[in-house]
Amino acid sequence: MRWRLGWVVAELLLVGCGPMRSPPPQLQPLAQDQYILMAPLPRLLAPGQPVPGDPDELMRLHDNPDGAAVIAELTPRLRDVPPNYLYEYARRMFEVNAAEGFKWFWVGSVRARYDALRCTDTTSHQGALFLPQLTPDIVKAIQADEMAFARQIEPALAEEATFPVNTNPAWICVHGMKSYTALRIGDKLPNWVISEWDWPAVRQKVRTDARISAAKMLTDVSKK
Repeated sequence: MRWRLGWVVAELLLVGCGPMRSPPPQLQPLAQDQYILMAPLPRLLAPGQPVPGDPDELMRLHDNPDGAAVIAELTPRLRDVPPNYLYEYARRMFEVNAAEGFKWFWVGSVRARYDALRCTDTTSHQGALFLPQLTPDIVKAIQADEMAFARQIEPALAEEATFPVNTNPAWICVHGMKSYTALRIGDKLPNWVISEWDWPAVRQKVRTDARISAAKMLTDVSKK
């Protein structure tokens, strides 16, 4: 059975949003210990826009058998790390409390889509499709109980609302075809992120879509 998360892993489409009246947020530099799905491509971005520098960080956490230690290490860093860390956090929380695991899976999904939709190269969005592979037990649990998963959307969105709007989406933007082309010819990657003026509207759209997706799950399950 194919599990139905809708927009969570499939509908990563760039949205067109009008300019906001408030000043745009400033892009947040990435910490050097953040890790993306593949080895980072630091040469591609303009000076002052670093990408993660330690490709072993997430794997170190993923391979740590002490789930409590991983939770303790990640908890104070949740708002400073890219979404793949949130999936790892969800995986560890699920081992302790299924509802918390579902909630953080939602948070990771929302943050991943928000980051993806800020990349100008839409081919980079496919990177988010691999993130659920970090949490196979949660995916199986969603297949078994979509209602329990969908009911965690509001707690998840309340948590996500505490995250900054100006996180750096370079971790996923560098996965596009334009990035690999630029790397091959030794060039930089200009205009890789949409205007900062559009970020708040993109985030609101992602949050609205999440609610719609969860509501549809609840409706579909109730009809079975």
